[in-house]
Amino acid sequence: MKRNFIYIAIFSLIGLFTSCKDIFNYDPYNQVPPTQFWTSQSDAEKAVFACYGTIVDWPFNDPATFNLASIASGDTKKGGTASDQPNVNQFSNFTFSSTHNHISENYNARYFLINMCNQAITNIPKITMDETAKKELIGEAKFIRAWAYFDLVKTFGEVIVYDGLPVDGNYNISKSSLADIYKLIESDLQYATANCRVEPWSAEWKGRITSYGAKAYLAKVEMYEACGANFTEDHSAINDRKWADVKALTDDVISHGPYKLFTEKGDSSFFYLFRIPYENSDESIFEAQCGTSATVGGIARSSYAQYQWATNLNGWAFNAPSDQLINDWEARIATDNDVLRYQQSIIWQGQTLPDGDVIGAATQNGTSAFGDVNATGLARSRFSLKAYESRNDDKHNGGWQAFCEQNYKLYRFAEVLLIDAEAEFMLGNKQEAINSINLVRDRVKETPLTVSNISLQKIWDERRFELAFENDRFFDLVRTGLAATLLGTSGFTAPKNYFYPLPQQAIDVSQGILKQNKYWE
Repeated sequence: MKRNFIYIAIFSLIGLFTSCKDIFNYDPYNQVPPTQFWTSQSDAEKAVFACYGTIVDWPFNDPATFNLASIASGDTKKGGTASDQPNVNQFSNFTFSSTHNHISENYNARYFLINMCNQAITNIPKITMDETAKKELIGEAKFIRAWAYFDLVKTFGEVIVYDGLPVDGNYNISKSSLADIYKLIESDLQYATANCRVEPWSAEWKGRITSYGAKAYLAKVEMYEACGANFTEDHSAINDRKWADVKALTDDVISHGPYKLFTEKGDSSFFYLFRIPYENSDESIFEAQCGTSATVGGIARSSYAQYQWATNLNGWAFNAPSDQLINDWEARIATDNDVLRYQQSIIWQGQTLPDGDVIGAATQNGTSAFGDVNATGLARSRFSLKAYESRNDDKHNGGWQAFCEQNYKLYRFAEVLLIDAEAEFMLGNKQEAINSINLVRDRVKETPLTVSNISLQKIWDERRFELAFENDRFFDLVRTGLAATLLGTSGFTAPKNYFYPLPQQAIDVSQGILKQNKYWE
C-alpha cells in the first residue's frame, strides 16, 4: 500500500511524515510548535513515520547515492545528456574530491535522517502512552538510524556518532572509530529485534519494520564486520566478528522468519517483483515507500525511476548499465544460463514494454547522449528495468515530475539467502551454502550449483547480478577485497578509495574538530 505524506515542524525542521493509512490522503497538516508536540501516541507515530518518509527524498535515490554505490563499481555509467551533471563521470575514474557536491549531498542527507530518528528516540520515551507501542516505535526509529549509519560507515568510514540529541546541544564533536560506529549500529538493531513486532504488519501498515527485519539486517552488518580484514587499517575483523555470528542470524531468519522469495508470477517473477502491484511482498524486508499527492501536486520527492528511465518516456537516462556489466552478464548466460534475470533486469532500445511503450534512444533536447537510435549491439541505449514504472500505474500527481509512485528495494530476502550462502561457505558447509544460493538461482532458472563447483567467487557473482542496480556493488567490491584488482585500471587506489572523503564543507564548518579521512588530507 502506498505511503502518504504529512508535514509537521519539529524543532524548526519541516519533516516529511509518512503514514500507511489512506485516510491521510497526502494532505499537508498545519505546523505544530514543538511545545505542543511529543504529547501523545499519535505524535510518536508521526515522528517515526517522518523517518520512513525521509528515505524517499532525492539524495537517497539520485546521483548522490548511485554515483558512489553503483557508477564507481563500473557496472553502470553516467548516461543522460552529456551536459547534464558531467561531474558524475568523476566517479567512473575516481577523480572526485572532498568538494564534490554529490559527496556532500549523500553525507548531509544521512545526517538529516539520523537527526529525525534522534528526535523520535529522545522524545518518545517522555510520552505517556502504551509501553509496548512506545518500545515498538523507538525500535523502528533505531532501525532506520542503524540503516543510515551503516550507509555512512560503508561510504565514509569513521564518522560522527550522535546517540540521541546531544544534552548540551553540541553537535561539533570528533568522529568515532569504525568499531564504535558498528557497536551503535548493532545496539540499535538488537533493540529493534527485541522490541519491534514479530508478526508481519497488516496490509494498511505494510512496509514498517519488524523484529525479523531488524535481525535480517543485523546479519548484513555483521557480515561487513567479519570481512573487516579486507578494508580496515589493522587488517582484522571489526569487533572480532565471526562468520558463525552471521550464520546464527541468517539461520534464524530463514527458518523462523516470515520472508520468502517472490515466485507468484512463474518465470516472470523477477520482473514483477519490482512492479508497483507487488510492492512490499513477502520478499521485501525494507523498501522506500514512494507516492504522490492528489491534492498537493509536485510534493513527491522520489526521483528513483525518473532518473534512470528512458528519455523518450520522460526519464533522464542516468545510471545506465555499462558495457562491462553487459559483457560479463552475457558470458554468464553461456556458463550459468542466467537468461531470465538478464532479460528482466535490463531493457534495450527498440524493445516494447508490457504497457505498449517502446524504448527509444537516450536523448534529451534532440541530441543523443548514450547510444545511437540506429545502432546495434552495445552501442544501443539500455536502462535498468528495475526502475520501470508503467504509465498505467503512474497517478500523474507529481506535477512536473513523472514516475514518482514506484517503491525501491533497500533490502530483501534474496540477499539474506546469499549472505547465508557466503557464511556457510566460509565455515566449510558447502552443502548448506548450495541450499541457500540455489533457491535464488532456481527462481531465474539458472543452472544449479553443486558441492564440486560452488566457490566464493560464484557466491559473489550471484550477489552482483541478483542485486544489480540496487546500490550494493561498489561496497561489495571493497568488502570482499576485489576493488583494487577490478577497479585499478579505472583509478581506484587502495587503501585510499576504500572510503570516500568527508565533505570539505563539513570539515570547514567544524573549525578543525572534524578531521578528514586518512589519505584524503
